[in-house]
Amino acid sequence: MTDSIREITIVRYEGLPLTFQVFIQIACIIVYLMNSIIAVMWEIFKYYSLRVVSLNHSLSLNMSWQFTYLSKPAQKI
Repeated sequence: MTDSIREITIVRYEGLPLTFQVFIQIACIIVYLMNSIIAVMWEIFKYYSLRVVSLNHSLSLNMSWQFTYLSKPAQKI
């Protein structure tokens, strides 16, 4: 009876720091992966947002040029 209690306490007290180390390592890996994923997504967002802004800018310039072209009176040849 005392041997089994001693084994349980040894397993319990030796197991806790190991599980905490594994938990901390897994948490660090998860944080690292999330950080890299967020960084990649941020770069993709910046790239596409800049492309959308430039696309909108060129579209608005194109549309304004068409509207000014259409609003001019027709020239008689």
